[in-house]
Amino acid sequence: MKVALVGAELEENLGLSYMAAALEINGHLAKIIPFNCQSDTSTAVSQILELSPELVGLSMVFTGRAREFCEFARALRTRGYKEQLDNGFFAIPIFSRKEAHFVPKHPMLYEINVVTVMLS
Repeated sequence: MKVALVGAELEENLGLSYMAAALEINGHLAKIIPFNCQSDTSTAVSQILELSPELVGLSMVFTGRAREFCEFARALRTRGYKEQLDNGFFAIPIFSRKEAHFVPKHPMLYEINVVTVMLS
């Protein structure tokens, strides 16, 4: 299986590197696609479409970039990507009502499978 892992690469992204290594050890092709800021969208989407992966994983570890990742997912779908799209992020056990405003209300959230790593 071909997998594209999308996330910030301002410095080496150990989380994405570990996932890529685990995928490759198990016989999959994994490519890390840098998405450091919104202006990287077009280049990153083009790299994904060229790779044609069966799975794209979005590594959204900063809630401040949630809208950027939703817009990235929209751009990916708009340009024709139809395969599986997953989003992973860290969360403190469960968002309280008071904290819910940190999670953007964006239509693309219903298009992305969400994989949450709970910290406790």
